Amino acid sequence: MPPCKPGYGAGRLVQRLRLAFVSRRTLYTVALAVGLRQGEALGLKWGDIGLESGTVVVRNTLDRHRGEFRLVEPKTKKSRRTLALPAIAVTALKAHRAAQAEERLAVGLDRQDIWGLAFTTPFGAPLHGSNVTRNFKSILKRAGLREQRFHDPRHACASLLIVQGTLRA
Repeated sequence: MPPCKPGYGAGRLVQRLRLAFVSRRTLYTVALAVGLRQGEALGLKWGDIGLESGTVVVRNTLDRHRGEFRLVEPKTKKSRRTLALPAIAVTALKAHRAAQAEERLAVGLDRQDIWGLAFTTPFGAPLHGSNVTRNFKSILKRAGLREQRFHDPRHACASLLIVQGTLRA
């Protein structure tokens, strides 16, 4: 998160921090609920998310090449897919969308929302995967869980979906 600009009071700082927390919590909720890879989750656009239909379409992954962000197609045809969102993810995304609208108002003209990404910094820039991973590991540590890569819970998600009959082995 960029440092606060002149004129930002403590209230605005607290608001930005709260909104950033909601954003990350929703990112992890969605990624873990449907087994998204980190790049897939970070590359989700609001246009890919059907809050009414309860679906998400994986069309892009967020990639960094030579310091520049870019949206690229997933590597395989199987990776381009439509997934059903569980109710917990839909609820989290609705709250996140409202928080992002608040964020837009708080930041104003400085917002860089170039791709319509669902998960961004408060200024609308794409999230750095390394920061997302570092935050994820910090959450695991505070929860007393073993260290994992962001990708690792994807396998647990797949196992749960198979048991529920939602995904075929």
